[in-house]
Amino acid sequence: MKNIIIFFLIVNISMSCSRNAREREVGNKFSNASESLSDSLFDLPILETDSLITIKLPEKIEDPKNDVIVTSDLIESIEYIPLETTKNSLVHSVEQSLIYNDNIYILDNFGKSILMFNKQGKFIKRIGSYGKGPKEYINPIKITLNEKSQKLYVLDDKTSKLLIYDLSGNYLSEERIKFRVNDFLFLNDSTCIVNTGTRENFHLPEIANNKLVLTDKKWKILAKGFEYDAAHCNTVSFSRNGLYRYKNQIIYNPTLSNYIYRITPFGIQPKYFIDAGKAMLPEGFDYELTFDDFFKKYDSRQSKYVYIDKPIIETDNFLITTLRYQSRFLYFFYSKNTRTLFCSLYYKPKPDGLTILTPFRGISAEDEFYGFTDAIGFKREMDFVIKVTHVEISPKLKAIKEDDNPIFIFYKLKKF
Repeated sequence: MKNIIIFFLIVNISMSCSRNAREREVGNKFSNASESLSDSLFDLPILETDSLITIKLPEKIEDPKNDVIVTSDLIESIEYIPLETTKNSLVHSVEQSLIYNDNIYILDNFGKSILMFNKQGKFIKRIGSYGKGPKEYINPIKITLNEKSQKLYVLDDKTSKLLIYDLSGNYLSEERIKFRVNDFLFLNDSTCIVNTGTRENFHLPEIANNKLVLTDKKWKILAKGFEYDAAHCNTVSFSRNGLYRYKNQIIYNPTLSNYIYRITPFGIQPKYFIDAGKAMLPEGFDYELTFDDFFKKYDSRQSKYVYIDKPIIETDNFLITTLRYQSRFLYFFYSKNTRTLFCSLYYKPKPDGLTILTPFRGISAEDEFYGFTDAIGFKREMDFVIKVTHVEISPKLKAIKEDDNPIFIFYKLKKF
């Protein structure tokens, strides 16, 4: 009994020391954090709309006989670009990617690096470097382009600072942010919309339970939106991006929500609703689940639920995303012109050529989209497609090794 009491005393002291150390770290990193709050902080309202577009998913999602995307009906052309694999350009994983001016910018969080390639896959350079000093980052979690100023922003979550580069990857400056950020986009010259998501901001109780904040260009918080219970939602911690750009608009998809919103400086307006019927996540969703329990209940092969999992991509012609269903990708292509929906777990390769479909991650040009996949998965899928269709493939693709860099895939869709 005495040993048990001593054990619990040690555990409690250890937990207390750990908590105190964490609080000291937060206190040091975010000293004078309240200066980040505007004196006239206001709530971003949910605006009423009479133009909400509801897109209904098919009732039978899992039937490959009746619900298959025929890629030749949807895709006009596909191009596969292996990223150059050298000692200096090795990519551990692609956490995020941007394509702009025919250059590919990659955030490799696992490898703690930002890499730059051209659109032909040729390695250009590493941007910045890992370290604790000035001009260095420890835990990069987000890259963002400001097209107006022609600058690249890298967010280091560990130090809560932004490192700013020109589009050639040359260091310009850095800025401190006194609250935690998940992702952000520039709304206009003077304001920025920030998705705090499940990043803890308990040191600022005024915004601790808000998913979105609006800031000025010096990162002073002007407004807040989307209330939630941060203390419990942090248990199921999804730190994926939620903000995306469509022309001069910013669209927002909260984690585990089937609503897509348009954000303005005056409020948040519902724009799309993806209706999954009986497969919707239940009302009063249990955010107190552990990460593992969430996937057992809502993302296992026995689960009946559907939710948005990958980026929201909108153009004049399309709304594209990837849903999650039974541990698999549910591909989603919606024509805004004809209100036609292609949505399926399955796709049928073209009989006369190689087709490997991956989740779409972004836009490289108007109505040209891109995705990427690791070399291991690509080779396995390629071998399967060759076996099924007996197609000839280029020597460039044949030469890919399983430990090579990822392959970027560029798609042009047919207009329908």
